[in-house]
Amino acid sequence: MNWQAIEWEVAGGLLEAFGLIAAALVAAFTYRANVRQRKTEWLYKLFEKFYENEGYKPVRRLLDYEPPDELAALRRDIDANVGSETVEALVDYLNFFELIAIQVKDKQISEREVVDIFDYYIRRLAGHDFIMKYIDEQGFENLGRLVRSIQKGRRKK
Repeated sequence: MNWQAIEWEVAGGLLEAFGLIAAALVAAFTYRANVRQRKTEWLYKLFEKFYENEGYKPVRRLLDYEPPDELAALRRDIDANVGSETVEALVDYLNFFELIAIQVKDKQISEREVVDIFDYYIRRLAGHDFIMKYIDEQGFENLGRLVRSIQKGRRKK
């Protein structure tokens, strides 16, 4: 029996195994980097859409400055089930955040990432009982869960 030939055969097998392991690690790291890059691009698009889209500005302004007459009018329209422009703008706004909440539920993005970008405006939703009631009654269930989870997380801090 030629022990030297067996040693070289074993060494070759080990080198081949290490090569396969190294290739698998490189592939895994490359995949992870690509996923992270795509997620970053998608989060940037969400950021851009929310902060640069004219359609969300009226609701952002309403939640930012809380003009009493406009808030009262929105509350009246919601209570009366009137499809005013402000209610329609609110629905578009809520749909945007519902999409994000679905992505969180499906673990496509993390709640932490959402908080990093949209915390203030999500907390502003929670600051209005009539809006939270509307969220619950109109089937924005993922958004309702997300808002409550973020609020709960803030209370723990």
